[in-house]
Amino acid sequence: MPSLYKHVAVDTASKVNIPIAEVKTAPLQLNPGDDVLEMALQIRAEALFQEKWEAAQLELAMERGRLLAEVDAERERVRAVAEREGFEAGASRAQAEAQALMLQVQESYAVLEADRVRFIEGSRQQIVDLVVTTAEHFMHEQMQRVPELLLNMVARAIQELVSRRKVCIFVNPNRVETVSAYSYLLPGTADGNEVLIRPDPSLDLESFRVEDDSGAIVASLTEHMKIMRQVQADD
Repeated sequence: MPSLYKHVAVDTASKVNIPIAEVKTAPLQLNPGDDVLEMALQIRAEALFQEKWEAAQLELAMERGRLLAEVDAERERVRAVAEREGFEAGASRAQAEAQALMLQVQESYAVLEADRVRFIEGSRQQIVDLVVTTAEHFMHEQMQRVPELLLNMVARAIQELVSRRKVCIFVNPNRVETVSAYSYLLPGTADGNEVLIRPDPSLDLESFRVEDDSGAIVASLTEHMKIMRQVQADD
């Protein structure tokens, strides 16, 4: 899964980039039911895909059987006519008509196969959209219901920076009060390291930016969902 963080290029004369791979983070603390919900979403998506796949396969098999039965019946009918008429031309005509009918069956089967492929591909994209939309809705709900979730993400981002120098945390103005109320939980604050919380109207409610003298880390749930949707679509 794509990282929630992306480092921002800064003025190299006074600052340095911090590769995101070097930022060590603690595990995100979610509710115990989160893993269960994620597993349920995955199982549901797989079940939907399997159900649609099996339905398409069954329909294709039934149609193929029906067409082949029609071919056999028509072949027998034409052969009976030829035998009744008692001349070789009847047999030749039976063979020609049977071949023509078989060609029609093959063409119909090719059309059905193309329809099946389009159906499966369309179903796969619908399932991807369902999973991503559900995950996005779930994350937004979690952000609103559990204010500490955003704080945990902030804590992970500044864990390395806060132990060295003053750190500024920029959040949406509507989040300043919430983050400030729980700022005592941030790593390093108990040791006297200064952490400043500042508003930034350009950030949405599920985003934040952490800066110090050496660089910055930006996290955005909205951007993360765009990346995840793109990766799923590419797969």
